Amino acid sequence: MDNLIWVWDMQDIDRTWAEYNPGDEYWDILCFDVYSDGYRQSWYDYAVSIAGDKPLAIGECSKLPSLAQLDSQPKYVFFMAWAELVYKRNTAAEITELYNSSRVITRDEL
Repeated sequence: MDNLIWVWDMQDIDRTWAEYNPGDEYWDILCFDVYSDGYRQSWYDYAVSIAGDKPLAIGECSKLPSLAQLDSQPKYVFFMAWAELVYKRNTAAEITELYNSSRVITRDEL
């Protein structure tokens, strides 16, 4: 298969990700689900320690990352929020600010 990007996804439950690494040659992006306290700098640093030079992503989240979090954790290349959870954990102002940021590209801009 050609022209594929492989994503390896883990969750912010414990720090045993390295035990589940299928091998660096099998994935292009390290992605992790943020439901507990995943935006903490220590989680980001842990992910970077495993990903090395590879990009990071937020595979699933209910609370969207803030612009300040994206600024301080710059290796994220995408995030995906669960649709029904977005409005439960984020205000309309937070959603608008994030999606109107120059750091975020939406489908209509591709």
